[in-house]
Amino acid sequence: MTAKAIVSQKAVASDETGMRLDRWFKMHYPGLGFGQLQKLLRSGQIRVDGGRVKTNTRLAVGQTVRVPPIGESSAPKHQTMNTIRDRDDRTVIEEAMLYEDDLVMVINKPAGLAVQGGSGLNRHVDGMLEAFRDRKGQKPRLVHRIDRDTSGILVIAKTRKAAADLSVAFRSRTAKKVYWALLRGLPKPLQGRISTYMARGEGEEADRMNIVKHGDNAAQHSVSLYSVVEHAGQAVAWVAMKPVTGRTHQLRAHAAHIGHHRRPEIFQCRELGIAGRHTGSTASPGATDSAAASERRHPRRDRAAAAAYAAILGGARI
Repeated sequence: MTAKAIVSQKAVASDETGMRLDRWFKMHYPGLGFGQLQKLLRSGQIRVDGGRVKTNTRLAVGQTVRVPPIGESSAPKHQTMNTIRDRDDRTVIEEAMLYEDDLVMVINKPAGLAVQGGSGLNRHVDGMLEAFRDRKGQKPRLVHRIDRDTSGILVIAKTRKAAADLSVAFRSRTAKKVYWALLRGLPKPLQGRISTYMARGEGEEADRMNIVKHGDNAAQHSVSLYSVVEHAGQAVAWVAMKPVTGRTHQLRAHAAHIGHHRRPEIFQCRELGIAGRHTGSTASPGATDSAAASERRHPRRDRAAAAAYAAILGGARI
């Protein structure tokens, strides 16, 4: 006989006063994904003192939070192109959701899913955002890109103003990025600066940036900083990398330049695009290289960015 699922009522403790509801759930139910939390709130299954609430609702001591049955199925799903193949666009985006407010949404894009359309592509994030078009006809807007074969976090603007502010941050390079990479071998020295010139290849290599000499045709100066965080002997190293310039595939090329072979099916950079610096954890199955964190200002100027996005911490499978 199967045990009946039970709805619980939890009282807000005195040290939880002022805490956002999404942070409260992250603390008490760490396996509950942000997208699933949103669904439970929209359907009214989660309530505070009997009333409907939102993720940004601030709690007060003595209030009662209604918590529906939350099982293993509520844990964030690691998405792949196979797992999303037969799922509708809105469901895929919601299950990939790490954070959402009235200005932005943050999703963890699976590898293999293109951000924008192109030749031979019939499914991509930009097209999937049609499912989120509001009553005024506005669709969420892309403000940056992640390579199709790269899994990672994508920041999406929900209003024209938010899109404009975030786009300026990217163009002016005020968006600071730090990537984590799991590399084969141990870089020497353990901390350093990589300065090279890069140019796009020719023919079959046209989609790849290569290291070239200063003065070569279309050569662009590129600089990256790196520091080994941890390593397992000489076999593999967990490295923090920061691109000072922003050339296409710069970190992949620079990793290869210092002696770590780049093979697209193995080197999977992941970009965590959030306001405030946060971190990820284990690499996904099959990935021997991954990457990770960045710092961007939330488009609402009067909000402390790190606090606004604190709910993302721990939410991404990196």
